[in-house]
Amino acid sequence: MEDREARIVVRHMDDEEERDVGNLLLDAGLRLVAVNMSVSPEDDRSSNVGEVDLLFRHGETAFVVEVSVQSKRGEKLRKFFDVFSRTETLDSLKRRCPEIANVQSFKRVYFDMRHPYKESELDAIMDPIGKENNYIVLRDEFDKIKGWIGGEKKRRVDGFLGIVTSRDRNGPISFPRGG
Repeated sequence: MEDREARIVVRHMDDEEERDVGNLLLDAGLRLVAVNMSVSPEDDRSSNVGEVDLLFRHGETAFVVEVSVQSKRGEKLRKFFDVFSRTETLDSLKRRCPEIANVQSFKRVYFDMRHPYKESELDAIMDPIGKENNYIVLRDEFDKIKGWIGGEKKRRVDGFLGIVTSRDRNGPISFPRGG
């Protein structure tokens, strides 16, 4: 999906937190593949095993994203990582979304939009789900990432404006050294 179309799709999502995460990942340069997609083994829609809130692709990697605001995260977190770590679930995603049919790896990212970082609470959760390619982004971490990505965009814009506005009247644009 092209960036412009993806931004329209994300803007019209019902869930505000999913919109925020979708916009962050678009700003980070990932390509949106699907939103709110039910997943079933062997594509049997009557046996739904889960729903992908957001599905993105970057290069040879697909990102399966869950966005949660639940106060009790344990069971939902375990189920998300368990279901979307299964080969048959990932194969079903590949069949349903041709855009990711040839990806080499999957990363599962759980955005916990309610809880800040608390080490003692996370220790109990991380052992059963702390496998390779499983990631949790907590509320305060989300805010930091959002600020960093926004700052990076601002730096790019400021750099561009600095180059363009450095022109001396009708003279040529002068680029900074090393640029």
